[in-house]
Formats: sequence, C-alpha cells, structure tokens
Amino acid sequence: MSDSPYRQPILALILRVFGLLAAVVATLAFGAIVASLASGNGTAGVLVALPVLISALVSALLMFGVAQVIDYLGRTAHASEEAAESAKNSADLLRQLLRSYGHAPEV
Repeated sequence: MSDSPYRQPILALILRVFGLLAAVVATLAFGAIVASLASGNGTAGVLVALPVLISALVSALLMFGVAQVIDYLGRTAHASEEAAESAKNSADLLRQLLRSYGHAPEV
C-alpha cells in the first residue's frame, strides 16, 4: 500500500482563495452601504453597492461550493487508488500462498 498522504487539489485551493477575495469584496460593499445610509446621502450609494454585495456573495458561495466538490472528488480518487492497490496486494498474497501449497491458479 502506498503511504502517500492525501494532497488537496490545486484548483480547490485557488477557488477557495478567490472565494475569500469575493467575501472581502462583499464585506467592503456592505460597509459602503452602511456608510451611505449613516451619512444621510440617500439611496445613491446603496443602489451602487447593493448589486456588488449580492454578486460578491453569490460568487463567494459558488466558489466555496465548487472548491468543496473538487476536494471531495480528490479524496474519493485517493481512497479508490488506495483500495485498488490493497486489493491487488491481497490477490498477489493469495496467489503466493496457493503456489506455496501446490495449487497454482492458471493466470
């Protein structure tokens, strides 16, 4: 069995970083909305920052979700590879045992 530990896919890491940046943009847009309402300038600042806030939140949610899916796919592939290698090693061991007792299978 291989002793290689699971490594997170690079694409998942990149998407998490972009999701974090989108969350920072959403936080800044929320701050702009609060500042606009607190200053009493009307809704002009809110109308500009609200679409930015909504789109940044949706983008962050999608990026974190896709990164999670890619991570789970990587974990599944790693576990499948380990299981296949373990099954191969078990079959080889069984074949060796059968040969040692004179019951060699036809391969």
